[in-house]
Amino acid sequence: MEFIQDPTKMPRDGIGKKELYGYSVGHFANDLCASMWFIYLSYFLLYVVDLSPNISGLCLLSGQITDGITTPVVGYLSDKVTCKCGNRNSWYYFGSILVAPSFLCIWYGFDFFKS
Repeated sequence: MEFIQDPTKMPRDGIGKKELYGYSVGHFANDLCASMWFIYLSYFLLYVVDLSPNISGLCLLSGQITDGITTPVVGYLSDKVTCKCGNRNSWYYFGSILVAPSFLCIWYGFDFFKS
């Protein structure tokens, strides 16, 4: 494998400038939404749950550490696993199923199934 010094000559897997621009705008919008989520979650942890600033910060940091570990693992596995519904779609479905109860736990705690 040859190391390419000039980044403008790096292969982009057939992605043109228009597609690259589209992905960039989409990623910016995603990060903008994520920053709003973290601002509101910080407020919620500090003033509604009444956690200390240190513990609130550790809660937010734990999510980033988990993301930093799982993203490369899921990326690697999504390249290796094939499925009838599409190579990547199964990961979206599985992730959505996991996110729903996790999101409820943030607002209702772990006892939201109790009557």
